[in-house]
Amino acid sequence: TLERVTRPAKRTQKSLSSDNASNNM
Repeated sequence: TLERVTRPAKRTQKSLSSDNASNNM
């Protein structure tokens, strides 16, 4: 699991930003 998260680290941050935007709306 750690390897999977470590690789798409940038993608994870982008997803979090999208989730935050949706929550704000």
